[in-house]
Amino acid sequence: MTKPLADNPVMDPAAAVNLRSPTQRHLFTVAPLDVLVTRDEATGQATFHIIEINGTGIAGITNMPDRVVATVMQSFSELPAQLQHIPHPVVLVASSGQESSPPVSRTMHEKMLYVEALRRGFESLGRPVHVTNMTRLEKEPAHMPATGAVVILGYMKQFRKHLQLSANGQLLLQGRQVHVAINDRFVLNIMHQFDHKVDLTQFMGHNQCFTAGADKGVAYTLYNEFFSGPAAGVYPTMASAMNFTRAHSREQLVKAVQCWLSNQHRPVVIKPQGTGCGHGIEFFFQEQPEDAVCAKVDASLASVTKNYALACGGLPFTVCEYLDTASVSDAAAKAHDGVCLEAQQEPHHMTGHKFELRIVVYRDGDVLKAYPSIAKVAREAFDPDNPDKSSLINNIST
Repeated sequence: MTKPLADNPVMDPAAAVNLRSPTQRHLFTVAPLDVLVTRDEATGQATFHIIEINGTGIAGITNMPDRVVATVMQSFSELPAQLQHIPHPVVLVASSGQESSPPVSRTMHEKMLYVEALRRGFESLGRPVHVTNMTRLEKEPAHMPATGAVVILGYMKQFRKHLQLSANGQLLLQGRQVHVAINDRFVLNIMHQFDHKVDLTQFMGHNQCFTAGADKGVAYTLYNEFFSGPAAGVYPTMASAMNFTRAHSREQLVKAVQCWLSNQHRPVVIKPQGTGCGHGIEFFFQEQPEDAVCAKVDASLASVTKNYALACGGLPFTVCEYLDTASVSDAAAKAHDGVCLEAQQEPHHMTGHKFELRIVVYRDGDVLKAYPSIAKVAREAFDPDNPDKSSLINNIST
């Protein structure tokens, strides 16, 4: 469940920071930061925790004002200029949507905006471009042009089923070399699919910081470096650090959960890399027998392996502290809907639901800007005596 935030000029932009150099423009286009909120019981002070960076696979970009969407699309239109030295560039625009059953993508239309932006970029350079989709290429392989610029829209699992790797590290699709893929999670999963043997001098993930966008452990490492270094003490409402560890095998994952519960006596969460929609995430609220821990870990690994066709099962996992985050208050929910508190005594239907905020960071020329996009609200109200994943996972695309 999502709630768009008001298009308030005071919040637009919420922040703006110049790039260190214009030469960094090609490195980044957009990333939606997912932010949890905790409150100090004594003071009521809010603390904000960035739990995920995501990337160009963003779902819900059209929840933002038209002018922000247009700016993001303009950045995508700049990508073909980076490919002028390549005679026959192939660009893949990948969407999630086949990782669940039944397969569904409610935001494929947003990836079509990417495709149109890329087409405009090629045509502005006077370069003809062939636009197609992976479903058609699966049915009619001959539809793939032998030469020229090509932009292909498809699902991640569709692409990965047909991708191959040459002996010299070139990524190939139906005989054509692939030069760019757009979707951070898709790019990281390609790296795992081919055992990190893809030659990154011949292939570009867009964003180029795709690892942080698709792997929460990498994102948390960068977060801790930033807030213990140049940003130490500068932002008092931001969490000073993310408490986490990494598990590179099933055995390490089981041991990490057991140690966390027995030594820290605090709930813990395990998160795979390269997944979305909450797939593979599991919560452990109290000490439990080893076989119970193993069962949940094995279920998580099996889910990722099946739904994402990842032999690694989502490893390495990020093992991090469970944050008892804020819930929607009855007064706030009614105020949002313009309900008079005295006139309606029944609790609002969203009261007690946990939520997170999505702050979209995007590039506008040589400037990084941030826009508060939506609030993502869990499907079920949180019951501390019987916590359930449906009351803890906030997701936009399912």
